[in-house]
Amino acid sequence: MNNIQSDVQEVSYDQYKIWKRNSLVLYDLCVTHVLFFPSLTIDFQLLAKTVPNKFQALVGFAIGTNSPNIAAREPNYMLVKQLVLPSVFTPQPADTISASSEGILAGGYNILSNNEQYGHLIDLYQLKQESEPNCIAFCPSDTDLVAVLTDSSLRLFDLQSALMKTPNDSPAFFDFQDDDGGFCLCFSGSILVHGGSSAIRVFDVKQRQKIAEVRIDSIINQVVFSPFYKDTIAAVTDDGELLLIDALRGIVLKRELLGNIIQNFTPTSIAFSQFNEKIIALASDQGVVVIFDISTFKIILQKQIHQKAIFQLKFSPFYENLLMTGSEDSKIILSNAFNLDQYFVHQGHTMAISDCKFHPLIPNLIGSVAEDNSLQFWWPTEGAFK
Repeated sequence: MNNIQSDVQEVSYDQYKIWKRNSLVLYDLCVTHVLFFPSLTIDFQLLAKTVPNKFQALVGFAIGTNSPNIAAREPNYMLVKQLVLPSVFTPQPADTISASSEGILAGGYNILSNNEQYGHLIDLYQLKQESEPNCIAFCPSDTDLVAVLTDSSLRLFDLQSALMKTPNDSPAFFDFQDDDGGFCLCFSGSILVHGGSSAIRVFDVKQRQKIAEVRIDSIINQVVFSPFYKDTIAAVTDDGELLLIDALRGIVLKRELLGNIIQNFTPTSIAFSQFNEKIIALASDQGVVVIFDISTFKIILQKQIHQKAIFQLKFSPFYENLLMTGSEDSKIILSNAFNLDQYFVHQGHTMAISDCKFHPLIPNLIGSVAEDNSLQFWWPTEGAFK
């Protein structure tokens, strides 16, 4: 497995200008907003609202602020907003509409009109934090609950509580008294897992209590729930370990040093396939992606995708063969998970990718943030995959 294939190309500003010129034919939707401060994280709310008389779909999401670390540092916030997009009521060609199992429909973004403010953002909440939010995660079982992880705290905000207060009041929050920092949060129902700098902690957000803890004594680079075994999580550490853990009992089921299996491989991210219980993807600090069989702990496929470290790695929840990677090389790449060939390269950011997510209800919608203060929502055209 030492003969790693490579599709690496040098990124330049000229390439960015070419991307910008060609974006009209590459995307059905590409919305860019320049933020005052960059965000380290983005997450979609498991909810989209339609406004029939305005032909609008309102897509909820949250980002953070990361103000410069200087003596008179600006306060940092979690920002909860809505993105205005066309809805099922918007006149558009039938073949550009996509429907999720939840009945949310979107598409046909070539009909954007200034009258309906498509692409605009609606501000909902600006919630002050102790420091910059490293990770934000909406609870899938209660769309009004959102967890915010900073270097010194893990808090759960209840957005519904703000409806009972004056406009200047913030939503109520619960502090889990977890100061382990890190960049990893993930939900399964009402169970929240935090991967910090020395431990993995498991919380029940309904009961507002910690239910398990696993000491790792290494920085956890990523932690994810299995979509097939709801109590099982997988994690990768800065020391190069892959762990399978029973989250509710706090028991390590399997622990393996990946360097014994994959030469010169330091894992930075991990993702479970949404369609095959045996398959995970691993990404490295050298831009390499590995498709891995966790039932045998053997490599299926290995290929270099990016020039630099990959910190975002996601399987699509809708398409079995679609894998997304976000890298320090400023690219987000959609690849075929079966052979790791590239489908699509998003070059709308000019600096390292901080985070990128598939929308959980709208199959083709992706949100991304980067160190260049950019926030983008994009939807590749169907022809880009051919």
